[in-house]
Amino acid sequence: LNAQTFPAGTWERRFVLLVLASGIIWGSTGFFLFLPDRHGLQMILYFVLTAMAAGAAETFSAVPAAFFGYTVPTLLPITIRSIFIGDHIHSILGYGTLIFLLAISLFSIRFYKKTIELIQLKFENTDLVKKLSSEKERIEQMNKNLKEEVLERKKTEAVLAEHKKNLEKIIAGRTMELKEANIGLKKEIEERMLAEKALKKSEEKYRLLVEKANDAICILQDGKVKFHNRKAEELFGYDAEELASKPYMEIIHADDLNTAKQIYMETKTRGVMPEALSL
Repeated sequence: LNAQTFPAGTWERRFVLLVLASGIIWGSTGFFLFLPDRHGLQMILYFVLTAMAAGAAETFSAVPAAFFGYTVPTLLPITIRSIFIGDHIHSILGYGTLIFLLAISLFSIRFYKKTIELIQLKFENTDLVKKLSSEKERIEQMNKNLKEEVLERKKTEAVLAEHKKNLEKIIAGRTMELKEANIGLKKEIEERMLAEKALKKSEEKYRLLVEKANDAICILQDGKVKFHNRKAEELFGYDAEELASKPYMEIIHADDLNTAKQIYMETKTRGVMPEALSL
């Protein structure tokens, strides 16, 4: 037999029927063993049956149908028998038994409700425990993840600190190099400024020398006079604009023209003027 062959409802009905049969058997003693002239036996029946009903109030309270199916058949026959006898003592015992039946019925109902509440509370507590356990696991997992994250952040911070140190060293080295380069650049600028001053001074010196020379000095380029001194104007008889606009061949005497061309071509070809020439 298993639970699928006999569902819970079937077992409950069978249990109630068996308890009902047991109550009927116990209740029948209130008729068959209740002898009017045997008061001692009657008291024993009252004691035994009420005790059995009182025990059922707690034992069968989980199934109300079983409780009433047992207590009512157990106490009702002796109660009716006592009330119908009609004397004062039996009436008190009969109505007292009836009141006792009502009292244990109320107790059984209250006990049943409390049992149901406890069962529901147990399941609620079970669900609550499951939820708390699940929440505890979730929090523990969160704490674990948080610890791992903190550890990872510490590692990252350590790496960043190391990179920062290296970067500071690199920056310090580059700063030193830049300072040295700036010092070198300042020195080079100063040297160039000194060289430019010296060059300007030399240019002024040579310009003054050229201007004061007693010979005509000219610089020829692309067949024209690009530079000349004042003495050239005096000797050639042309002003500055005329010398700059005329081809140099036009300002040379006709007797010296061939010699000048030869010197110009030789200088242009070799890049060096002859050591000695006369015009």
